[in-house]
Amino acid sequence: MNIRTRIWTLGLLAVIVLAACAPAAPPPIALTEPPSAATALPPIVQTEPPVAAVETLQSPTSTPIFVVTPRGDQLEATDPSQVNLASGKPVLVEFIRFT
Repeated sequence: MNIRTRIWTLGLLAVIVLAACAPAAPPPIALTEPPSAATALPPIVQTEPPVAAVETLQSPTSTPIFVVTPRGDQLEATDPSQVNLASGKPVLVEFIRFT
């Protein structure tokens, strides 16, 4: 490598480092003037009466379906006070959401 290539390489490296370390662009300054009354929209007037809501049909309540998990139907929650995560050994922690 000759001296000219080294200068260009170091110069390019310096530009990249300076660009990476430059502060972010400042946030835009918010206007302190209140909006003028001329730009305010007039209130909306409702001309027709509201339509009555359509009654929805509800299905009769059914009994919940229980799904057996891969571990069996005897799945129980672990007492969190008995779990030692700082033991230095790998611990399998499962999060289950009951709905």
